[in-house]
Amino acid sequence: MVSSNVVRRHRAGALAASMALAMAGCASVASSSVSPAEVSTGSGPASGTAATPASLSGCPPAQPEAALPVLAHLAGSPDDLTVDRAGHIWVTALAAHRITELTASGTVIATLSDPGGPEGIVELPDGRFVVADQETNALSTFAAGVRAPTRLLTLSNHSSNLGVDGIYYDTVAQRLLVPDSPNGTLLAYAVGGATTALVHGLGRPVAATTDPAGNTYIGMENAPGVLMVAPNGATRSLSSFRQVDEVVYLNGLLYVADLAGTVAAVDPASGRTTTLVTAAPEPQGLAATAAGTLLLVDEAARTITTLRPCR
Repeated sequence: MVSSNVVRRHRAGALAASMALAMAGCASVASSSVSPAEVSTGSGPASGTAATPASLSGCPPAQPEAALPVLAHLAGSPDDLTVDRAGHIWVTALAAHRITELTASGTVIATLSDPGGPEGIVELPDGRFVVADQETNALSTFAAGVRAPTRLLTLSNHSSNLGVDGIYYDTVAQRLLVPDSPNGTLLAYAVGGATTALVHGLGRPVAATTDPAGNTYIGMENAPGVLMVAPNGATRSLSSFRQVDEVVYLNGLLYVADLAGTVAAVDPASGRTTTLVTAAPEPQGLAATAAGTLLLVDEAARTITTLRPCR
């Protein structure tokens, strides 16, 4: 995302009307005009699940972000993050054109330069990472220890809107889900293969995730904020958020970071929500560790904080 909340909110308001297109028939499928570069195929870590699904009744009390334990203070303006299979944390910073690797305890290991303006980031099963570069509207890839990412996929922008934002790896279908932010579309990219447009008319999608049942959840900067797409293409909105930045599935619930200043847990079955974090200056990245702890990046506070999920 751009670093100004004022710009974000203005853009989200202008896009809210386009959500009606999604409700009218957003499950259409068509070929995309993007052109993939050659790269080997991989698979990635699955969304966290447990034997007994969590419930909203097991959520911790809401608390202000300032009360959360701080794992790390970061220079620049941290944006998104992912946790790799070794437990290391990778944090992007669009404005600083930088990606930072940290230990599980928050100690900086290394930084690498990304001139494309890094936003969303995921790890592939072969150990490489894919990053969404907003300024160049492209996907790039890199391996741990390299100095800079290399171009993987150039996306089309048929508008004057800002480029791609978030990214997610679907381990079941073995494909990247790419919210095509400037064009209001959700793309599926088989790494090294075809790219397909799955859902149209989304306004500005910025995040995506899936659950074990095959449902896809799309986070948008415009109302209603989170859209659920079933395997048969049926859609429904979940609750109502002002400006979603990230959606994470963990143990039966969704966790939603809203730039309005909150993090909430959502029951996908009922659409009910419980607020977990309040008074967050600019909540951006949200990810789960292997142990099930949630990590929250706040761009304005320049922190990574830890958050206990619902049980």
